Amino acid sequence: MQIRTAADRLPALVEYLRTRLGDDVPEIIASQIVRRRPDHLSWVDEQTRS
Repeated sequence: MQIRTAADRLPALVEYLRTRLGDDVPEIIASQIVRRRPDHLSWVDEQTRS
């Protein structure tokens, strides 16, 4: 599963996944994007704020 979110929303997402995945120790990997298209960044922000 791949989930995209803004960096400031990551702690809430991690907590949500940890409480609902059912695995004893879920593997959650976060990657920082160094370069990206501005229109994609805007899209991610719009999707994670609604």
